[in-house]
Amino acid sequence: MGRKFSAVIIALISVILLLPICVSANSAEPPMYTIVCDNCPSDTVIYYEYDYKGEHYSIETLKSNVAWESYFDIFLHHLNTDSPLCNIRIESAEKSFEQVIEHTGRYHLLYTLDFENETLTEGDHRQIRTPILVVLRVTLTLIIEGVIFWTFGYRKKRSWIVFLVINLITQGYVNYYISEWGPPLDNYWLLGYVFVEFFVFAAEMIVIPLAAKEHSKGKGVLFALAANMVSWLAGAFIIALLPI
Repeated sequence: MGRKFSAVIIALISVILLLPICVSANSAEPPMYTIVCDNCPSDTVIYYEYDYKGEHYSIETLKSNVAWESYFDIFLHHLNTDSPLCNIRIESAEKSFEQVIEHTGRYHLLYTLDFENETLTEGDHRQIRTPILVVLRVTLTLIIEGVIFWTFGYRKKRSWIVFLVINLITQGYVNYYISEWGPPLDNYWLLGYVFVEFFVFAAEMIVIPLAAKEHSKGKGVLFALAANMVSWLAGAFIIALLPI
């Protein structure tokens, strides 16, 4: 496809690889443990309990719901304990049970709650979840921007190859950020997301006009502007409705 296009793609990949450093420096989140549960009863409430200086504390976690997932946040600045262990009490009208987690002092930990089997394990053990969500997000983005690309009059094979390559690279990194840095979905996370989308927007405004030569560079810039604005708004809507 030509040396110029290859050089542009290499430059784009270099910029993308530098993004984690910038994002991590600008997206610090409050220290917390997050418990995530799929399809748990709507009335589920989780408490974390500990002893401190002879007093017993039972504090309700902060709950949020996104689609079929529920998130329960434990903020570590509330967790002053004499023991490295913290009791987790799960309650609903259906049943109640308890689990114990270790207070490691780490900045952020994710736990997966299996409500049916009454297990609580460190990490995300829903292996098929992330690939499905990534494929769904990338497919929706390609459809949205593809319709706009076609509307702008791009028909040649080279133009569509450029479109697919640049989108697979940029959307690959966007989804890496979503998977690697979330949850929690807080203001710091959203700031980092906007930062990543800004670089994606800038990259496409540079690559599309230079590599897709079917139309003028000005038209390529207008396409990148229109496509990214629409897909950014759609992405914000999708993130609000779907788990990250």
